[in-house]
Amino acid sequence: MSAAYKELPRIHYGVEIAEKAKSALERRVLMFDFERNALTNIKRGSLKKAIPFEDFTGVQVDEHDPRKLTVTFHKNRPYKIQAQTPDDRNNLWNLIRDIIHKRPPPPSDV
Repeated sequence: MSAAYKELPRIHYGVEIAEKAKSALERRVLMFDFERNALTNIKRGSLKKAIPFEDFTGVQVDEHDPRKLTVTFHKNRPYKIQAQTPDDRNNLWNLIRDIIHKRPPPPSDV
């Protein structure tokens, strides 16, 4: 997957994540690193956790809120994510689906 990202090896998304069930949302940056094949959760500038792409098991959109989705992993708790916009949510969903299915995502104009 990293071969498709020689020019853009990382993609960042500003999101809000629920730390625990029914807890308040916290601002985070999700960094998709195609050199290391891992998702890194960044909180207030500190790298909190890196999850290998191979641990991704699924992604589901919230049918009631156009900005929310849930990502599931083999060895970690699910991430309940709220994107900044419905378009960001759709881009995240497509990117994560491509990672799960081992397809490189299309190059971004960002």
